[in-house]
Amino acid sequence: LASQKKKTFATTARTRAPAARLFCTAKFMLWASDTTSTLPLVALVTAGLEDPAIEEIRGCFGLAPGGVQLIGVPPPEDNRTPEAQGGIFAGASGVSKLRFEVPWPADEAALRRSVRSLKGAQGVLAPIALATVRFGEQGLLDARAAVSDRALWPPVLEAWRVLTERGPPGTAPRSFRCSCVRDGGEHGYTSVQLAAAVGGAVQTLHGWAPSMKEHELEVVALLCAHELLVGVTVGGGSF
Repeated sequence: LASQKKKTFATTARTRAPAARLFCTAKFMLWASDTTSTLPLVALVTAGLEDPAIEEIRGCFGLAPGGVQLIGVPPPEDNRTPEAQGGIFAGASGVSKLRFEVPWPADEAALRRSVRSLKGAQGVLAPIALATVRFGEQGLLDARAAVSDRALWPPVLEAWRVLTERGPPGTAPRSFRCSCVRDGGEHGYTSVQLAAAVGGAVQTLHGWAPSMKEHELEVVALLCAHELLVGVTVGGGSF
């Protein structure tokens, strides 16, 4: 992904009230139950190519119709780029985000092969949270809150461990960085500030060492207008 607003800091589905925006209130439900688990993943796909990407994902993972969902799409009133049409939002953060779940436990090697075989995805994330955040300084608080719930992290770290071949169960990263791509309006804060807010919250929560170049794990924040998706890179390279 490339964007003039992409910055790096070394360090669920959207809900809306009928007449007002709800900010930073919905996050992913990650575990299905105490006995049956799933690992949620989000494939990042070029806007306009969602249909073939969905068919590819369903074929690779054996998912039923409806098993792949488009998430994090800003409403039309948030689209501040008149040249965009058909719900395609300008900017790197406007990439389409396709969420799906794979059964877990599963054959780890087979799961890695399936993820790596995706040709239509620019990248694959293990999602931490999807939140609607405000413009202005309050948006940075919303972003911090979105990633600060410790209960959201176990399946994310499990997906990271398995898909990046990091070791046995329970393996945790020693270092990380946070990358940010921001588009869609004057947010009132910079991409550096957003990356620092998210990365600072992650460091406070986990105590991992920040590292620009030697990181073991990368947290990615994609902010398109008010819609913030935060996840950990598990396929497709660095952002």
